Amino acid sequence: MHTQTQSELISRDERRAFEAAWRAYVATRTANAPAFLLQALIRGRDPKRGFTPVTNTAKLANGQWAWQGYEGALFSLRYNPRRYLQAIWPQLQSTDAVRFETIVAELSARLDLLKKEA
Repeated sequence: MHTQTQSELISRDERRAFEAAWRAYVATRTANAPAFLLQALIRGRDPKRGFTPVTNTAKLANGQWAWQGYEGALFSLRYNPRRYLQAIWPQLQSTDAVRFETIVAELSARLDLLKKEA
C-alpha cells in the first residue's frame, strides 16, 4: 500500500530537489533517526511511521518507555533543525537562504506540535 501524502511544506520542484539530496545523503550512510524524522516531515508523512514502541516488559520495567526512540529523535531534531536540514539539503541554503530559513521556521513549528502530542 502506498501511503505517500502531499506536503504543504515544499513545492513540487523543491520536493524533487529534496528527494535527490536525500538519496545522496543516505548514500553517505550517516542518516540517523532525527534525519529520517525530518525526511518524513518534509515529505508529508507520518513521522512515527519509522519507529516502533518498546514492548519488552523487562526493558519497560528497567526505565525505558514505549516511544523512547521516537521521542529521542524528536528532541534531537527540535534542538537544531537547521543543522539537520543543512546536512541533508545543503544546496537549498546556498541557492535560496530565505527559503531555507522559512522551511526551518515551519519545521520548528511542526516539531513543537509533535512534542505536545508526544
